[in-house]
Amino acid sequence: MGGAQQGGHHGADDQVRSFLDDDSHVHTLIDERAVIEAGFAALAAGARSEDDLARLRRLTARMAETGSWAEFRNLDRAFHQLVVASARTPRAEGQAARVTEALDPYFLPYSMGLLHDSNREHERIVAALEAGDAGAAARLTAAHVQELHDSMYVGLTNAG
Repeated sequence: MGGAQQGGHHGADDQVRSFLDDDSHVHTLIDERAVIEAGFAALAAGARSEDDLARLRRLTARMAETGSWAEFRNLDRAFHQLVVASARTPRAEGQAARVTEALDPYFLPYSMGLLHDSNREHERIVAALEAGDAGAAARLTAAHVQELHDSMYVGLTNAG
């Protein structure tokens, strides 16, 4: 008998299996995103404007106040896009967008506590950008993104 006839959840089972099968791919995307965004953050430390910093601070303030996973996710996406744009290397921005778009379907809702912890990492990244500390901006950004290895669903599976 087919899966749909046995339990009626064939489609859902296939989606879960697909996520589990993609485990290695997701880990690769996380590493690619960490490297790419760390590079952008390092460049942004020297190229960002005061307006960029003000906008990044507004985004972190809004993330600190929200109780909505969906709103936080949209603000988080805008934060990372703004760090990339602050590097002033528009011809390279497609690299970050490509990896982010490939990783987006694998995000599942997080607890708001975890998201607010993540936002404190954003605040430290902004401080490094404000100080013009390229090394700290890169290290903080890479660590922030690499944390996804543990917090995304791939950190909860035995694969990877």
